[in-house]
This record gives sequence, structure tokens and C-alpha cells, in this order.
Amino acid sequence: MTISRAILLISIYLVFGFSALSVAQETRETDVIGFLPFHMENAHYNILVNLRTALYESADHKAQLSPIPWPELRTQLLNAGVDTAEACLSIECMRLMGNILDARFVISGSITHLEQRTTIEIWAVDEVAGTITATDLLEIADRDPEASERIEELAERFITKIISQPGYLYVETEPEASRVEIDGYGVGISPMTIIRPGNTTYRVGASRLGWRAEARDYYLPEMDTVRIHIQLNREATFQATGPFSLHFWGSAGLPLYASSSTSDAGMSWGGGNSLGMATSFGTQYRVRFGLYTYEGVVEGVAHSILNDYNVKGRPRGKANVLSVSFLYLYRSQSVHPFFEAGITAMRRGIELEIRDANTLETEADYQAGWLFGFGFEFDLYKSLGMQIEMLYTRPFTDTDSWKESDIDYHRVWEYAYNEFSGFTIIRASIGYRL
Repeated sequence: MTISRAILLISIYLVFGFSALSVAQETRETDVIGFLPFHMENAHYNILVNLRTALYESADHKAQLSPIPWPELRTQLLNAGVDTAEACLSIECMRLMGNILDARFVISGSITHLEQRTTIEIWAVDEVAGTITATDLLEIADRDPEASERIEELAERFITKIISQPGYLYVETEPEASRVEIDGYGVGISPMTIIRPGNTTYRVGASRLGWRAEARDYYLPEMDTVRIHIQLNREATFQATGPFSLHFWGSAGLPLYASSSTSDAGMSWGGGNSLGMATSFGTQYRVRFGLYTYEGVVEGVAHSILNDYNVKGRPRGKANVLSVSFLYLYRSQSVHPFFEAGITAMRRGIELEIRDANTLETEADYQAGWLFGFGFEFDLYKSLGMQIEMLYTRPFTDTDSWKESDIDYHRVWEYAYNEFSGFTIIRASIGYRL
């Protein structure tokens, strides 16, 4: 065989070989994929349009997939008597749609807008296997300047999951029997093995009551196993569970003229006014600064003493209270009970109405004291709330600074101040949170 003939034969083989390879690539079978209607709840329609476009373009760039354009898909479903305004979310329904469309994979999901955030959930079902082959989740804040880019990233990540070979995530935790989550979805209790599409990054987390939740991103190659060990740490006893905020509140006392409690039986329930502010640490703890007044009737002075001094009616007690208190709020669905304790600086005064004479008043110096209260908080509207509270206040020690008052009524003042050692108010507060 001459050299020229050999070169000719090699050229013929190369030409026919490349032609055969090209024909094989052009006729290679691809998997059809269809995008079904989504469930929409208070969400903008343009988000669905952007998502559907991003999913179609991502699938169209993959050689393994052949996406059905939305107009053509919608026509096929309508011809089959399917209402395209209704979302198809169950595996059974999605397999039926895949059969109608003659598609290997079908995609559906939901888009929900709540509290200035949009949540996108998508999943794909393999019509042949009858299983969910991929899931993903994305949250977008309102007016997020990178919303379009994040939707495109979601679509590319999701389509990649569909066409990738599977891998295995083996998750163990310390302590054992912790809840395991993949991309925000609970998948079981540790230790466990999870099969997921490979060539994808997953956020794997674990949580358990009394322990601080942990989560990290892990890359899963195709046809491989990634072993993950998650170490949980004990939660602190005192932990702020929400953002710092300010609460401004004002209130009015509710006067009930009767013995208020066994600890201050000589005084009536008090009325008055309150105002102040509270700083919140999380959703359960607050430090509250306030000023409130008390006005009540001194019940414990004997009628014989009042008659001896020609006092008309009962003495009236008044107090101004500056307070700093710590409040613990137990969060429930709509009514939140709370307990409050703190220290005060208070100034008490007594008022006597003398028959056929003027009204006499006296005041003691400011004293340090303590307070304790409990009540209920109600959520009214957005940042507005209401509290109903019973508050008891008492000085640490008594004082005799009032003795500089009118000496003629010294005995009445002494009995009245002895009874006016502690006092209780019921108040209704309206609060606003910044």
C-alpha cells in the first residue's frame, strides 16, 4: 500500500466517523420537561413570569432536556380539558399531567407573599419513577434589588438537580436523635442517609429542643457519599429570641374603693395615670422605665380618731412613683401573660378634709421601694398592643419626714401614713412598638 493510498483511507475514515458522531448527537434522545401552573397567594404575577422564563432558559441550555414552551404546554392541557388556572401540586396529579404532555419531568410549586417577603417553593416529579426528584426554596424581600438575579440562580440550581446523577448525604449529630433539615425541609432524625441529586450544594442543618440549631453548606458530587457530623451546643438559659425594639406606653388606673389586698388592707385599690417606655430584648424580656401616680382612700384609720380631729370622710393617699422593672412575657397565640418586678423611688402624701375648714395636705420625702406586678398583654393591630396589669408597690423602710406638718393633726397623719405603706393599682396600658 502506497503512502498516498493510506492517507486517502485515513481521510475517508475520519470524515465518515465525524459524520456518524454528529448524526448521533443530533438524534440523541432527550427528556421532555414541562412547567405546570403554580399556586399563587398574594404574590405578584411578574415573579411567576420571571421564574417560568428562568426555568425554561436554564432547561433549554441543557443538552439532556427538551422544555415545552408555555403557550404550547397550555394549549395541550386545555385540549385535554385541564383547567390551567388551578395549580397541580400532588405527585399523582403531576404524573397525570406528565402523561398528558408526554413529559419525563414536570415542575410545579407555590409562590406566597406574606409580611413583605415572597417565598418560592418548587419541586419536580419524575413521571416514570413516580417520585419527587428535586426541590428548592427561595425567600425574597420586597424591593430586593437583586431579586431577578436570585430567581435565575434558583432556576439554574434547580434544573441542575434534575439532570444530575444522585449522591448520598450521611448525617450524624451530637446529640443523636436530632431533627435533620435539607434546604429548610425536615427530612428525618439523625443518624440517617439521604439521597439527593449530585453536583449540587445543599444546606444541611440539625436542631433539638434545648440545643442551639446549626446549619452549613455542603457540596455533594455525583455518585458519591458525603459524611456530615453536626455538633449542637446547649442553649443559654437567658437568650434574646428576637430583635431589639422600643415600646412606648401610657395607661390609666381603674379606681375600686375596697380593700385591695391582705398586704395593704388599709388602702383602697388605686386609680391614677401612667406613662413610660420599655426596651425589649427578644420576644420575652423587657426592661421598663416608667412614671405613674396613685390616688386612693386610706381605709384603715378608725372613725373615732377622725371624729376627734373633725376630719370629714376618709383621708386620701397620693403617691408619685418612678420605676425601673424587669418584665418576663410568656408568648402564646394572642394573649400573653407576664410578670414584672423592679425597684422604685416613691413620694407619698396624705390629704385631709376638715369640716368647716380648708383641706390639709402633707408629703413625705422620696423613698426607695420595690414593686411586683402581673397581667396580660394583647396584640391589637400590627405594632399596637394593650396590657391589663395589677401592680403592687411598697417602700423598703418607713419615713417620718411628714412629721414637720401641722402638729395639731399629728396623730391623724401618723395613723394614715402607717396604713399608707403599700398600695395596689389596676391599670390598662396601650403600647406602641418601634
